[in-house]
Amino acid sequence: MPRLSTILLVVLTFLSVVSLYSFHLLGSGYARALDRHNSLLWLCRAPTLKRRGLSLSMSTSTGSGSTSSSISNSGNSDKETGSRTMDPELRYFLTVKTHTNISQIAEEEWNSMLRFEDSPFLHHQWLNCMETSGCAIPATGWNPCHLTIRMVKGKDGEVTDPNDPGDLVAAAPVYIKTHSMGEFIFDNEWANAAYRSGIDYYPKVLCAVPFTPASGARLLLKQGLSQPMQQEIRRMVGVFLQELAKNNEFSSVHVNFCQEEEVAPLSATSPPYLHRTSMQFHWRNENKDKEGAPYDSFDEYLAAFRSKRRIKIKKERRTVYEAGLTLDVYRGKEIPDSFFDDDTIFKLYVSTIDKLFYGRQYLNEEFFRMLKEKFRDPLCLVVAKDAKGEIVAGTFNVIGNDKRFYGRYWGCVLPEEIKNLHFETCYYKSIEYCIEKGLAAMEPGAGNSDFKFMRGFEPAQVHSMHHIVHPGLRQAVDDFLKYERREVAGTVDYLSGKSAVRARGGKGAEEGEEEGNGKMEL
Repeated sequence: MPRLSTILLVVLTFLSVVSLYSFHLLGSGYARALDRHNSLLWLCRAPTLKRRGLSLSMSTSTGSGSTSSSISNSGNSDKETGSRTMDPELRYFLTVKTHTNISQIAEEEWNSMLRFEDSPFLHHQWLNCMETSGCAIPATGWNPCHLTIRMVKGKDGEVTDPNDPGDLVAAAPVYIKTHSMGEFIFDNEWANAAYRSGIDYYPKVLCAVPFTPASGARLLLKQGLSQPMQQEIRRMVGVFLQELAKNNEFSSVHVNFCQEEEVAPLSATSPPYLHRTSMQFHWRNENKDKEGAPYDSFDEYLAAFRSKRRIKIKKERRTVYEAGLTLDVYRGKEIPDSFFDDDTIFKLYVSTIDKLFYGRQYLNEEFFRMLKEKFRDPLCLVVAKDAKGEIVAGTFNVIGNDKRFYGRYWGCVLPEEIKNLHFETCYYKSIEYCIEKGLAAMEPGAGNSDFKFMRGFEPAQVHSMHHIVHPGLRQAVDDFLKYERREVAGTVDYLSGKSAVRARGGKGAEEGEEEGNGKMEL
């Protein structure tokens, strides 16, 4: 009889051709998982366990809506890795506390974990808008379980001062999920394979930002920690999430769109997290003819394309303005209040969803209204107006401190879209703005790879880490990811050599893209 892992791998391979947008409720298995989840944060039945010099225990708290755990380090050498986890002269406890709402964590404390260059989507304000507006809450399948990790001194296996709140050294955005929607690292095939094998896939643990396919730190750390300390805390938090899943009968842990520096410590757990790579397309403000220096103008950027492609881009841009439209860019405080108060942004966002059969509305009016007061400065809107000055289309974007332009949502309220308006609003005008303002890069999100590639966006690998509790399913997923990583790496290498943007004398992408209007997540 074939092994379960072999059967699951066959199922996974077959299901990989299924549309990424398909999602199937798991019938009675889904209902059982949901019922079990209803009491998870109040019935955290995690026994004390010991692993590699690490003791972890979990106890419930009453009335606070959160649970607390402690991780103590013995100061002994890690025999498996050959490295010391902490200073052997001291004893530390890492107290891990879970929070059922980001508002239970002080904004100043959470944001103190962020480096200047960290993703803007990790800011407390963004997450708070997601949850307070009702977008990422239990009713929508997003059960907040955020972590804060504090370090306190101990002696003889006990905390020295029970009243010492400790020093906040780490935090993580975590959710208990009862579906896989809004994640953009697609594991629907894994869930279907599990279901067909009689394994409940939901609930599961997700460490990520809701509805946001943008990479960033997932295990936030206090500034100034040594590199070995950072890696060890990341590993310990990874172990905690594994035990959270195991002891609450969750199927898995998923750390999506993490940074490359988080891969190694999560691979050092036992068992190691499984590494998954995916491909996106990013634009970089790097002129290959000037040794990577920023472009001086959009015309200079166009000069990097083949002649035929330059002519086509100019034609695409010209048709938009010949249709009587103008495009304006508003950033931060430049954005009129009416855009928030009159739901202008929301109407653009939902217009695309309503037109697409696979569209799913994750955000509501209240979310965009809340951004006016809580998250206005990083916002950037590119809007198209008709001859009367009415907004007919636009994009919702976020700019980070590291000068990265994140394209998020595109919409057009016209009954029939004007040809090439999508390309001008989402790509060309946005790139032109990035060049004018000296921004370093643009990440336009998931989807529409061919449209992006032919307009100068280049392939980039993104990372995620996964822990599967069931041994058979884990082995099948591991085998599948080994194959997928090879395919992704090969595709990135191939397309990088075929880039539409080239140094003079270099070879660019082949021509022959079909005419059309693409849709984007953005």
